[in-house]
Amino acid sequence: MRLTKLHLVNFRVHADTVMDCGNSSYVVVRGKNFAGKSSIGQALSMCLTPSTTGLDAQGRGFTSKIKRGASKAVITADIQTKRYLVRRVVTLNAGSAGRIQQSACVNDPDWSPIPFDRKLETSKAALTVALNTDAFLRMDEKDQKNLLAGLALPDHYDFDKDIVAEVDEVLGEGAVNFDGEPFYAIQQAYKFLFQERQVINRQVRDFMIPDPIPMPAGANSQELQDQLTALRVSRREKQQERDRAVAEAGRAEIGRTQAKAKAQTVQYQIDDEEHRKQSIEAFLLPDESMVALQKVVLRRGELDEALAEKQQIEEVIDDYLRRLGRLDDMPEAGKDCPTCGQFIDPQKLEQAVAGLTAELHEAKNRNQTAHQKIMALRDVQEAVEAIERHDGALRELAAIANRVEEKRAVLAAQMAAVPEAVLFDFQPYDRSIAEYDAEIEKLSAELRPLIVAEERRKEVAVRVEQLTALKVKAASLDRLVKYFGKDGIKAKLIGEYIGGFEAKLNEVLGAWNYSCAVSIDPYTFDVTNARGDVIPTRELSGAERIMFSSALQCAVSWTANIGLVVIDEIATLLPELRPTLNRRLHEMIRQHYLEQVILLVSDVSEQIPDLEDAAIFMVENGEVRKLCHDGRRTTMSVRSVEEVRRSYPNAV
Repeated sequence: MRLTKLHLVNFRVHADTVMDCGNSSYVVVRGKNFAGKSSIGQALSMCLTPSTTGLDAQGRGFTSKIKRGASKAVITADIQTKRYLVRRVVTLNAGSAGRIQQSACVNDPDWSPIPFDRKLETSKAALTVALNTDAFLRMDEKDQKNLLAGLALPDHYDFDKDIVAEVDEVLGEGAVNFDGEPFYAIQQAYKFLFQERQVINRQVRDFMIPDPIPMPAGANSQELQDQLTALRVSRREKQQERDRAVAEAGRAEIGRTQAKAKAQTVQYQIDDEEHRKQSIEAFLLPDESMVALQKVVLRRGELDEALAEKQQIEEVIDDYLRRLGRLDDMPEAGKDCPTCGQFIDPQKLEQAVAGLTAELHEAKNRNQTAHQKIMALRDVQEAVEAIERHDGALRELAAIANRVEEKRAVLAAQMAAVPEAVLFDFQPYDRSIAEYDAEIEKLSAELRPLIVAEERRKEVAVRVEQLTALKVKAASLDRLVKYFGKDGIKAKLIGEYIGGFEAKLNEVLGAWNYSCAVSIDPYTFDVTNARGDVIPTRELSGAERIMFSSALQCAVSWTANIGLVVIDEIATLLPELRPTLNRRLHEMIRQHYLEQVILLVSDVSEQIPDLEDAAIFMVENGEVRKLCHDGRRTTMSVRSVEEVRRSYPNAV
């Protein structure tokens, strides 16, 4: 891969920096100390791996890389692969959003980022070494061994199908991806299998099988169960027989109750008539009272005459009032009558009114006299009414007596139709059912310990089967853990490939006058320098560490098919050693071990070496400018906002 363009926004000292490398294979970034050179290398490392100098392997603490005062930083890198130009954008947020990364293809809209992102993930350790000088020497031995073993093994290995099937069976299908990088698959399988083996071994160790319960001597559980079943059937039949008898008795009692209810209704009607009879008898008069009243009634003729006379007088009064009313409605005296047209004589009119008024007064006096006479005869009216009430009561009592007699006849017929009460005896049924229950309980008591013993025997059989399955799984896990352990398939693969891998490393290291001897288990990594000294990597001197780290970066980048290195921290090299470093790095490109070298140098010289495919940049206070052969300066950080947005639409 090759970096063609890098855009930094609010990353460390860089507020808004664009470094356009184009197709240059050899990129040199110069500048004073603290100018922002290392920030470029760190940004590229954080863009392609999670981490860089100052952070752990997972990249935690990345907020320290955000420019002070800003809430987020954005790193955009255009990476040219063999076929695609990939734009990788990483946003570092100081807030809860955290780190966000995205890959897209500039020259193919249908490109899927999944393979590219997966390649970055699987090559993370190798990329970390290729992009960070001295990163390998800062690793602990375990990480160094894992990196070298991963590089030594092939990209793919056809694991034994039976082994893969067994792993899928004990861990679950797909728990380990055997189609990916083999060393990672071996590590993953060993980790999961080891953990599962611990769990299964603990289960086997703690597994409890209950003691069997002895079966009573001479007991036959099947015979007892057959007897118990027969008893329960007989009891159920007897219970059903009793239920039918109860239902029949219930229906008979319901019919009797309904007949009694009908008779009771008639009796209620008779009681109502008797009660009414008592109320009517209150209107009957004693014989002596009837004699007295009848004497009074003899004067009824006088009362009738007085009433007729009073009615006649009232009719006369009404006639006088109407006549006086007509006279009041006539016109005033001295005028003609509107009805007959005669002249109204005032004197005659006055005489007529006076005469009618006198006659009206006399009629009222007679009416008053008639009223007084009627009032004097009012006891005759009361006597007549009392006798009428008495006669009406006698007639009503006779009717009631007839109705009561009829209803008594109906009541007698209904009472005769009420069936006799049947007293059903349930005791024989209950005794039989109780006898069945006692026998069932007796047999159940005999059968209960047999059932418990048989259930325990079944439980023991199941638990033994479970323990056997656990032991089989434990044995399988033991075999698999050994297979994927250090002396298993990993050792086999390392034995097959470590020699070729070591030779591949030495092919690159030889151009730097180094060679190495690598052993994975046990792990050793010894370096032989140009003087023939064999030195363990942890004992290399300061300058030797820089020179060897640069050589190892090239070897790792070539071996892992990365093709890109970032060389930094060479300020400790003497000036006479730097041309040697430059020459060897350029030779790596010329011989196609690398596609691109990015060299970060503490140097303020603006001289441009005559190197093929070289691009020289100067960094000053977080701004990058490109040095040209004609002496002109091309400032890379001073760009229009629109140009930046067109080139990097995902940037801030």
